[in-house]
Amino acid sequence: MRVMLTLIPLLLTLTPVAAAAGWTPPTLKIAVTLDKTSQAGAEVNGDVLAGFLGVIQMHDIAGLGGSAEETASWSAGRKGLRLMKIGGHFQLRDSNGNVRQLESGLGSRLVHNLEYFGMTPETLAHPVNRAELDRFIISSEGVEMVANLFLQAFDGSLTYQGQTTIPELGGEATLASGRLSLKQAMGRPLGALTALTQVRDIEGLRAFAAAYPAEMKTMDEEGVFAFILEKSQFWDDNPAKEAARKSIVRNAVSDRIFVSNYSWILSRADQFEFISRNSWEGRFVGNWHIHPPMVGKSRFHTTGGPSHPDIVSAAAKGRSLLFVFQSDGFDFYDLVDFDQRPYSVSDPSFVTRFRSQAWETRFAAEFTARYAVPGALAAH
Repeated sequence: MRVMLTLIPLLLTLTPVAAAAGWTPPTLKIAVTLDKTSQAGAEVNGDVLAGFLGVIQMHDIAGLGGSAEETASWSAGRKGLRLMKIGGHFQLRDSNGNVRQLESGLGSRLVHNLEYFGMTPETLAHPVNRAELDRFIISSEGVEMVANLFLQAFDGSLTYQGQTTIPELGGEATLASGRLSLKQAMGRPLGALTALTQVRDIEGLRAFAAAYPAEMKTMDEEGVFAFILEKSQFWDDNPAKEAARKSIVRNAVSDRIFVSNYSWILSRADQFEFISRNSWEGRFVGNWHIHPPMVGKSRFHTTGGPSHPDIVSAAAKGRSLLFVFQSDGFDFYDLVDFDQRPYSVSDPSFVTRFRSQAWETRFAAEFTARYAVPGALAAH
């Protein structure tokens, strides 16, 4: 079963932190648009700035917590704030001409937050419709974009005990000048997962727990690893039990790799960093993710359409785009408007199907090059 924990767009639901109590997302009236070429700078809404600086302070993102705190103190109560970049350096300027110089990392992150929230007016005035999405997705450029998503997922494949899993990818989508842009967020601890593939016994699990305590807690919310490690303190040195104990460890590790590769969790701090490191333009569309194939003995196997968690998440949090791999193309699902109609797998209004002999040939070759090796197991 695939589990997809989608991003909650800060555009809609960012929870204020203690340093910015009472802050709410910008509406049509207070949203701002960044004009990168204007010498007058970009208008900065005080509420947006307070929320931005509050998150930086709380999580000390990139070591900027102290700078954010000083900037928050300086900007409190000031009118007519504008963000400017002069001589390669960011600064805030108020209506009286007072200036606060910003560290480069703080300034660039603020730029991207203004871009992100600046999409609000046009998004609400002209919501992206399905026809706009379809036009791009089935174009040659769109098809290549989707193909590259799956190729990127293949690059992140992990193999453990002969079983290969291909990760889900996801993030947030925008549409500008008719082109869909899929910003990708990394929601899985790749370094820790790679290290986990080396674990074969209880000693290896202990070493992993010591090296990746935070990641282990995130990957294993049910506490299976912690339970095994606790019980292992009472294991004796009976050689007859060694094989069974290794099997316990390996089964638990295999399960965690499988689940973690087919799900991703983005903390609020990570989500904030995702928004702050990307440029944004156009209209906001929603979340997106892929369902990559499973690796069989001689070919890829599709994993099907939206899962129950996908439907629940889209119904609760808004629009979600899903790209499902097929051996001869892909299915694109636009999961939206569940408050007006129930989802049905047979309802064509939810899905656009692309099929191509060229795609089938291309990905058959990818399978042979990447996965057609001894030890690859049939999909289960």
